[in-house]
Amino acid sequence: MLLYIVEKPSVAKALALFFNANGANYKISRDEKSGCWVDKKAGSSIVWCIGHMVTNAEPEEYDPKYKRWTLEDLPIVPDEFKKIPFANRKAQFNLILKLIAEATTIVHGGDPDREGQIIVDELLELVDTSGKEVKRILLNALDDASIEKAITSLQSNLDFRGLSYAGDVARQVDWLIGMNLSRFFTKVFQNGGYTETFPVGRVKSPVLTMIVERYLENQNFKPKKFFYPIANITYDGGLLPIQLKDVPKSDTEDEADQIMREWVALGAAKVTSIDLKEHKEQVKELYSLDFLEVEANQKYGISPSKTLEVVQKLYEQKYLTYPRSDCRFLPESQFKDANEIIAAINASGLLKINIPVPDPTNMPYVYNDTKVTAHHAIVPTREIPNLDELKKDELQIYTLIVEKFASIFFKPFTYNKETITFAIGDKEATISIKNVIDYGWKSLQELRKETVENVDEQEKVEGEEVSGTFNFAEGDTYEVSYALKDGTTKAPKLFTEGTLIRAMTNIKSENKELNAIIKTVDGLGTPATRHEIIDDLLKRGHVVLDKKNQMIPSHSSMELVKHLPEKLKRADFTAEMELKLNAISKNGRNATFEDSQEIALDSIQYIIDVMDSTDTKAIVNTEHPCPACGSGYLFEKSYKDDEGKKVYYYKCNNSDCEFSQKGKSFASRKAKPVTKKCPRCDAGFMVEKHGKFGTFWGCSNYPECNHIMKEKDMEL
Repeated sequence: MLLYIVEKPSVAKALALFFNANGANYKISRDEKSGCWVDKKAGSSIVWCIGHMVTNAEPEEYDPKYKRWTLEDLPIVPDEFKKIPFANRKAQFNLILKLIAEATTIVHGGDPDREGQIIVDELLELVDTSGKEVKRILLNALDDASIEKAITSLQSNLDFRGLSYAGDVARQVDWLIGMNLSRFFTKVFQNGGYTETFPVGRVKSPVLTMIVERYLENQNFKPKKFFYPIANITYDGGLLPIQLKDVPKSDTEDEADQIMREWVALGAAKVTSIDLKEHKEQVKELYSLDFLEVEANQKYGISPSKTLEVVQKLYEQKYLTYPRSDCRFLPESQFKDANEIIAAINASGLLKINIPVPDPTNMPYVYNDTKVTAHHAIVPTREIPNLDELKKDELQIYTLIVEKFASIFFKPFTYNKETITFAIGDKEATISIKNVIDYGWKSLQELRKETVENVDEQEKVEGEEVSGTFNFAEGDTYEVSYALKDGTTKAPKLFTEGTLIRAMTNIKSENKELNAIIKTVDGLGTPATRHEIIDDLLKRGHVVLDKKNQMIPSHSSMELVKHLPEKLKRADFTAEMELKLNAISKNGRNATFEDSQEIALDSIQYIIDVMDSTDTKAIVNTEHPCPACGSGYLFEKSYKDDEGKKVYYYKCNNSDCEFSQKGKSFASRKAKPVTKKCPRCDAGFMVEKHGKFGTFWGCSNYPECNHIMKEKDMEL
């Protein structure tokens, strides 16, 4: 029996339809094999995974004692990693293993990357495949031409052993670091008075560091005023701005004034050259998931996780192609489908303007096989939704994708740019005149009058471009007038979810070699995981969003970043590991298990080094100063009352201070505790005490004041 194992249902369906159109009798089964396509005549099957079907077992699966977090049990290092199926995928998992056992020939159809390789390989490892032929098919696209090419180019799965080893050890390292260091820092911080859990990881920690450092830069920023001269020439009775060349911004008005006076003394402006050039701008890239999330967030305030939710739904409804893509290009073979897709979009009236018919002699640059990775860009399909039935955010995101796809078939945005150069004494100035010839693809934007704001762009203070018709000639001279302008430096803007994702894809290291590696892996995380990392930080309360959707780190997050080792706070750690993983991946058939385990062993040693070098005594929660002694800090404590209900109270970490106060959990309250002053002496605070007759409240100023109150008399 021939068995194809692919990564997702859509790939299985594409293969089944291809085989059906090319002579095989593939037919969907609705019996016990509902999770696969079956050729009933030949007994062959196409079965799909649902992403990763198995995961590394939790520590308590190795030993029940690990369910309780303790410092004494660290580091947790399994002799052999256990892989267990995801609870919600067990039926499909069991079906795949059954079909693997029955098959004589297996074709591995995971996505052509590290993750795609390990998704299927980790299933093959669970079944005895000795005596079975295992082939590898590389599917970069799901059109008929691409599938046919892939089927005729099958390779041995052994040639991809390096990818599998690299993928497996990457998951091991993430488990080892995440499990051990999250437990370590959580317990250390809890011993220091914190109540949260602290997720630590080779990707999550650098992301949190980015948020914290940007926040601190913003808060500690001190604006500085600067001054600079501007100039205008007198032209046809009016003034035209010119840009002075090599004029620095000055810290003082006097300094800028002196610079301006030097220019004034130079006299008139004389035209020395006129340069007229025609410029053409074409759309060269479509949407990957990252870029779509960034633009949806900036334009409409839609969160990255919501964007993924929307595009996933539209994909499942067959309105879009696969959404979890890191690619912004399309296979060349798909150009032939453009006519039909465009006709459907035009018929819908979505864009209020017809998309031009594709020119078969001029294929847009985005159709580029050399640029296509495991997935291609997110584009619309022939299926068009009922626009009236789409929710607001669905319509917004769908329109963005359609408009981006449509724009590649329009003419280039074309304009003339005329640069006039002036001599003012021995110095230079210029004026740029820009006149649009053809809006081309930008006519879509002009129609909606929407542009994407570059939130990181600093305010320009130099001369601006002008438009219109002017009659300059070399040798002409013009009177120049000057004025002083001022500006103020601006603090770095806080991250939004969108700008953070953009920053994660553009991460840089001070190490040039590591920079190159970071670039090849497209920064921190993957398109499929970046929003998950951000969501986790938000859900845990380590980061909150203000009214402007800007990211504010919690006090505890800032303290965590302060105490994390430098290597774990940067992308360097991930880059160094990727360098080693890439070496294993490239070895292919010659890769060894021992090579991969060296990386795991290095990670274990790193974990031990981090735990040994961390000054645990320096970690103290200083968020809530003790109101009684003034030198200690309030730690949250709890106990269970007679009814088993958890009761929270605050206690000073200063052993010489008896302050105690009931209240709500810091985590739920996010506020300073309320304290009750002693009604008798007005100097102490009422603190909780326990005697042989039960709980009572006494003055912290004892023995100077011996006032006590019953529990029921405390107005808490």
